[in-house]
Amino acid sequence: MGSVVEYRCGTCTFTSGQLSVGWGKAGRQSFWGALASCNPCKTLGVVDLTERNQDRSERRCGNCNAPLTILEGLSIAVPCPRCSTPMHHAPLGTWM
Repeated sequence: MGSVVEYRCGTCTFTSGQLSVGWGKAGRQSFWGALASCNPCKTLGVVDLTERNQDRSERRCGNCNAPLTILEGLSIAVPCPRCSTPMHHAPLGTWM
């Protein structure tokens, strides 16, 4: 099961909105949501790691076409894209 999460910054009031991360019942071959940030847009979102037409380093922001940075490591230690303060992780549910 994947997780539906939201990240909130207590310093600058940034919020990511609902994000679907991980993979569902179909497994990693169908959808594998990974957290990614766009530095120019100062946003946090999800990219599908199962997309075979792109290299991880070639993923681009849908708003500004800048390269996205895939966040690796613990998903609970995500820095705010606007002020770099560690954000609060709010689990909202699961998806399949």
